[in-house]
Amino acid sequence: MWFDPHTHHQFSGFNTLESLRNSGCIGVLNLAYIPVRPSGPDTFNDMFKWLCEAETERFARAGLKAYSGVGIHPRCIPKRKLEETLKIVEEYLSTNNALTLGEIGVENCSTLEFEILQEQLKIASRLDKPVIIHTPRSLKLQATNKIINIAKKSRVNPELTIIDHASRETVEVIISEGFKAGLTIQEDKLNIKDVIDIIAQHGCENIILNSDAGRDPSNPLAVFEAVNTLKRMDLAKEALKISYENPIKTLKLK
Repeated sequence: MWFDPHTHHQFSGFNTLESLRNSGCIGVLNLAYIPVRPSGPDTFNDMFKWLCEAETERFARAGLKAYSGVGIHPRCIPKRKLEETLKIVEEYLSTNNALTLGEIGVENCSTLEFEILQEQLKIASRLDKPVIIHTPRSLKLQATNKIINIAKKSRVNPELTIIDHASRETVEVIISEGFKAGLTIQEDKLNIKDVIDIIAQHGCENIILNSDAGRDPSNPLAVFEAVNTLKRMDLAKEALKISYENPIKTLKLK
């Protein structure tokens, strides 16, 4: 039994969904993203409808539960009508069509990215919604520190906030400030050895595993395989904690 709280399986084929089900996956969180820069709010409205309606139905046919995250990804900042787009994000979150705000965050650490992040975090704070925050590959520690400062000023609930794609160098600052550290098992991010070392150093109370699987090169069964590795090391309790109990609690699913 496991749950993947950061995926883009809206881009995955039905065979992948069946393999998730057969491995014991009980559900996933599909996060908003589109691989082109959106022209405006209509693109977001259609994307969110696709996630919250069509994908929920498609996953159900595969025997899986799909939850949706909506938001403005840092690589998806609209060309026009930003304020209107933010209103659409809030609408989907306030009507409970979407479980979380995400995936939001920063990619190039631009002033605009941080401003949009702050505006979206204010929405999450008002609605008391869980948040998934993307951190960049470069300048990760610097970006993470600034994200934490903005999150604290925005008064989001750190217990409901996953600062994702955490690295060995950023886990400590994330969990020391009360946030959840998302560990992404992916070729250009972390591997299972990294996860084992991080758990050994920091424990598992504030650690959450994910695959970020979907459109880009990734392993949709990365969390499942990590769980099996941990079990073979007599770390079954830790495996259950970071692959099921922690994400379920953080996302307010239980």
